[in-house]
Amino acid sequence: MPENGLPYNNYVKEREMLSQMESTNYDNYEKAILTLSAAFLAFSISFLGLFSSRLSTGTGYLAFHNLSILTSSWISFAASVLSTLSCSLVGAIAIRKEVVKLEKALQDTNALKQNNPWTTAEYCLYIIAGISFLAGVALLLIFCATNIEVF
Repeated sequence: MPENGLPYNNYVKEREMLSQMESTNYDNYEKAILTLSAAFLAFSISFLGLFSSRLSTGTGYLAFHNLSILTSSWISFAASVLSTLSCSLVGAIAIRKEVVKLEKALQDTNALKQNNPWTTAEYCLYIIAGISFLAGVALLLIFCATNIEVF
């Protein structure tokens, strides 16, 4: 151990605490993205239902502009939900690979140097989920802004 280095036991405790905090953070991120994406998707569908009910009362015809933007918004929210759900499966596979690496490291510490592509895939899915969510919100706002006169 280096003279000014952190004692190994302290390192292990700190590393376990940081890993637990990181895991909790990802869990909260997944829950937030999943909940918000589903809520925005449901809101936008309900929103259209509200205005289509005006049609059935005979108050006139609603001509929404840029329905493709709304459809793109729904696709973005759905992509966000699917990416978030995929994170759980990919994360489980990544953890399993790390356990195998750790078991191999008992015999040869070089095993710890092996790359785990599942971890990279998990991070990419988190990024895709966040970007898809933001795109869905932006597209929904654009749709609402372009149709404000309909309301």
